Amino acid sequence: MSTPQLDHPTVDAVLATAATLLNMEVVFLGGLTDDTFTFEKVHAKADWPEVEEGASRARTDSFCHRLLAGASSHTSDASHSADYRDAPARADLSIASYVGVPVRASGGEVVATLCGIDRRSIEVSQDAIDVLT
Repeated sequence: MSTPQLDHPTVDAVLATAATLLNMEVVFLGGLTDDTFTFEKVHAKADWPEVEEGASRARTDSFCHRLLAGASSHTSDASHSADYRDAPARADLSIASYVGVPVRASGGEVVATLCGIDRRSIEVSQDAIDVLT
């Protein structure tokens, strides 16, 4: 999966809009290779040192890996979610809420994920997920 051009005003606008829509501490574009997940572009409302542009971890540790493998697109209680409770990123980053959607190129291939995370319990409506998609 290749990450789209990130230094573009449109990308910043999408992240700012998603941050307003979701009211989560952090929204980001995630990039995944066969082995690695990377926070490619981050829009943060709160200080979260482990969540910064360029920070990487094992792909299988990430919520985004699980999303792309068929997990639910959102949770407001990751510690009790069958899809996310045992994800190493949940415990390592103290994630309570997650929402994510795949970002697809014009040919349909996934090139990134657009996600939000928060240490608080945040309910995300289906309408908000539809807008992100």
